[in-house]
Amino acid sequence: MKRISTLLALVLFGCTPYGSDENAIPPEVLAALRNSDQVALYSLDPHPHQVVKENLKYYPLGNESAVIDSMELTEPRLISSIADALEQDVAASSGLAAGCFLPRHALKFRTEDDHIAEIVICYECLNAVIAVDEKPIASVLLSGTSAELLNRIIDDAEIERATPSSR
Repeated sequence: MKRISTLLALVLFGCTPYGSDENAIPPEVLAALRNSDQVALYSLDPHPHQVVKENLKYYPLGNESAVIDSMELTEPRLISSIADALEQDVAASSGLAAGCFLPRHALKFRTEDDHIAEIVICYECLNAVIAVDEKPIASVLLSGTSAELLNRIIDDAEIERATPSSR
C-alpha cells in the first residue's frame, strides 16, 4: 500500500515514476493486450470493509480492493476495442488527477513471453497502474472515457460492480 501511495504522490506532483516522461501505456503492454486471446476483466470493490462478505479475496495490486467477480474475455474484436479505448483514454488525459486510487476495474493478460500483465484502474482519481508479474512498471493518467466500455461489458455480463455512489 505504501508503494501505491508513493506512486500516486509522484503522479500528482507531475513526476512520472519508472523513468518515463511520457503518459502512455508501455507499448509492449499495449501490444500484449491487443494480441491476447484471453483477458480477465475484474470488477473490484475499493471499500470491502463496508459490506460483510464471506471468502473475501483482495486484488494484489488493488490498494486493498476486493474482487467482486471476474470474467474471461476471448473475443478478439472486443479485446482490441478495450486496448483502443485505453490508449485513447490516456491520450485524452488533462494531466490532472486526484489521489484516492480506489480501483474498481482491473485487466489481467499474458504477454507474448508468458509474463502476466495487469492494468489496474481507478476512474475516480483517473489513474491506472500497469504491472508485469505483480511489479508496477508504469502509471498513467486517464480522462475516464474508457470507463463506459468496461462498465458496459461488466453490466452486460450481469456482474456486480461497485460504483462511487453505491458505497
